[in-house]
Amino acid sequence: IEYKLDNKLSTEIFLHQYSQLMSLMLKNLDSHHAVEDNYIFPKFYNKSKQFIYGLDLLENDHLLIHHSIDNVIGAGNKMLTLGLGSENGNIKDELGKYKVINDKFDTLLKSHLNDEEDLLIPLVNKFGEEYFGLGH
Repeated sequence: IEYKLDNKLSTEIFLHQYSQLMSLMLKNLDSHHAVEDNYIFPKFYNKSKQFIYGLDLLENDHLLIHHSIDNVIGAGNKMLTLGLGSENGNIKDELGKYKVINDKFDTLLKSHLNDEEDLLIPLVNKFGEEYFGLGH
């Protein structure tokens, strides 16, 4: 985004890279959350009743993140439509608006990952992978 705003990338290259990378990120994020919600979190719930509040917060984060995805996709699609429809690729205004939404999304994701690490990694280190049924 910064490279495009600073005119270091053409609109064509930016839009191509953006659409590929965003698609990949969203697929991986969905898979990551599916594994956590359907496999990892239930195992932690069953073994660590004292951490249920923290696990509930992480699951609620997933809901917030997925609601935020709607905003990111909507703004991204608007930016793509404008950029693809413009011969000059003058999408800077829309890209600036998108950047604000994307930065909020990025902050939410980073906060969530930090919370996961703060809660889950110490539990696995303390009790071991086998305790939670996570071992090989």
